[in-house]
Amino acid sequence: MKTSVLSFIIGLGLFTSGLSLAQETPAAAPETLPAETTAAAVETIPENVKKLIPANLLPIGEFTSYYKQKSATIESTDGSQVNMTYFWFEPEVTAAEGETFPLVLVLHGTQGYAEPAYNLIRESVRKPNPAYILVPTLPAGQRWADPGKLKPVHSLPDAITLLKKMMAENPIDPARIYVMGCGTGGAGTYGAAQLYSDIFAAAVPIGATWNPKETDKMSTVALAAFHGSEDEFFTHYNSSDTITMVQSHGGTAFFTLFDGMKHDCNAANIYTPALWQWLFSQKKAIPEPTP
Repeated sequence: MKTSVLSFIIGLGLFTSGLSLAQETPAAAPETLPAETTAAAVETIPENVKKLIPANLLPIGEFTSYYKQKSATIESTDGSQVNMTYFWFEPEVTAAEGETFPLVLVLHGTQGYAEPAYNLIRESVRKPNPAYILVPTLPAGQRWADPGKLKPVHSLPDAITLLKKMMAENPIDPARIYVMGCGTGGAGTYGAAQLYSDIFAAAVPIGATWNPKETDKMSTVALAAFHGSEDEFFTHYNSSDTITMVQSHGGTAFFTLFDGMKHDCNAANIYTPALWQWLFSQKKAIPEPTP
């Protein structure tokens, strides 16, 4: 399949700049930080519940303390009860009667870092776009999803069960559920768009790989994929072919290639006002309940 390289200049009518920014530079601190949260409370887990041990308890790096560390007991796909650790950020404004907020699910990469989650708490992002942010932790040795049939090593189903629990317990808009991730988290993002297309309005896979043949369900999810031309872990051709295939199914999908960029999950030229404007404008058609 011929590689398709799209950009927000064409696809969104918005300008994405800074293609030659340094690849190893960490993101600047958010303009103004939200209120720092307190340490997590020690929980007592029943003996019949398996505690999933996170590979990394600092998934948002130095900004992890601005999220609440929590855990929830959920039913895993094999019917067993498991306790999953996650990090949670709530809108800083109180919902008015009947008001709901979007939710962004951030899937971290192999090293346990959820770079989109640092950028989502920047003042310029969170103030105009109040949203819940859910960062589940991946147990050591697990992956979110890969092309092909889900296996016991995959934790995406547990993350989705946790997501549904959060939706049931908080004023969340079911039409504005988004998923983002880089590397392994990006593969999980593609997996979420394919396997749980009924849930997500938009998906942002970064520096990720997927099988273009497994995209038939993605056409109902808006996708914006980003990749560095010099990515040393995942070739950009695979991701661009995946996006091209989604387009062939009639989906809304964009691919942006950053010339000279390596596998940089935290590149400032990814997390632009154009991305956030696009992401938070996506809405999914929710069927009306049957009378």
